[in-house]
Amino acid sequence: MNGNLGQLVMVTRAEEAEGFPPLLAEMLWRGNFSRRPEYSVFARGLGPGMVDYVATVFIPRRFVEGVTEAHNISAHGTSIEMAIQEVAYKAMAILRQEVIELERHPFTHFPIQGPLQGVNVFEMGMGGASLYERRMSELVAAQDRSLRCIRAELRETRCRFNELQRTMDMYVRMGRVPQDVLYGPNDYTPHEAAPLELRFPLVQGIYLPQHVVGQARMSNGLRVRRFAPTTLTREIIFGGEHAPLTHPENPEDTGSPQYHLLDDFPPYFARGPYGPF
Repeated sequence: MNGNLGQLVMVTRAEEAEGFPPLLAEMLWRGNFSRRPEYSVFARGLGPGMVDYVATVFIPRRFVEGVTEAHNISAHGTSIEMAIQEVAYKAMAILRQEVIELERHPFTHFPIQGPLQGVNVFEMGMGGASLYERRMSELVAAQDRSLRCIRAELRETRCRFNELQRTMDMYVRMGRVPQDVLYGPNDYTPHEAAPLELRFPLVQGIYLPQHVVGQARMSNGLRVRRFAPTTLTREIIFGGEHAPLTHPENPEDTGSPQYHLLDDFPPYFARGPYGPF
């Protein structure tokens, strides 16, 4: 358990995920990392139908001379699936800024972590850039800004709505407001209530068992979803072993870039050997 993040509810390496996790894995492969990233998701109930999820991604250090630091990156979401997409996207921007191999095609339009927290920058087509390259730069930059603004509005809206829930709870307990006004017929989160086509992509992983934990009818405070405490960690669940990072289109290939879908490798490229950390 991490008290600041909530209770651990799921761990995964996101091998079969859609969206940003496979793009992150592609960047790691191209950046000469040798181990798969590992995701952990923590949950904390905020109010009826409101849960805060925090996903962390651990990226083992790459076997390159002078590079010894692993990465631990975190991001918030309103569901397990959203949190994993968010942290993968954040990691992509950090790696794009740090790893020199990722400055070239085909990652030139990927986000780059900027000097301001949560604000990415992009390489804009200059000089002899084609019209396609210039428009692609403008498109991804505009989409990134839209996502950033939507995240900010979502955080503010959830914060204000949760404050309203806590205020209404007092009137519900006093009997001045019907209980259904606050708690409704269920405590589904927006993600759980949404149709499949409006949900973030499903991520396969190891889900920790959750016991139904009730709350006394006359207890003080807002009724929230509770998650079972655990002493398990990502390291314990995975047994301390890091999985090899395999070729995105050829899982059999863990070492040779010649089969990789990217055909523009620098002459000094060499995959680091597997070994103990």
